[in-house]
Amino acid sequence: MVYVKKLVDRYEDKTISEIERASGNNHNHFWGNDDLKKLDPDLQKILSKKFKDQAQVFQFQLTSKVRVWGIVEGNIFNIVCLDEEHKGYKTKKKNT
Repeated sequence: MVYVKKLVDRYEDKTISEIERASGNNHNHFWGNDDLKKLDPDLQKILSKKFKDQAQVFQFQLTSKVRVWGIVEGNIFNIVCLDEEHKGYKTKKKNT
């Protein structure tokens, strides 16, 4: 829980653009409806429960493995899931 509190404190009161810039990497992005099919089925279920019309799914990277998933409505980022092992979207490892 301490980790989540630090996360919330770090990004509280920031716009989605400020959150993107603050993390300083290119692993932050919105997910289109078609792209959501590429996500882990359990994550898809979690996001679909929170997803509403006019909202967008967004993920941003905290560390090399840790991702935060959420729903953006207007300019508000609502945290839905803390993905500590990068299991929400599997990628092939590079250089291995």
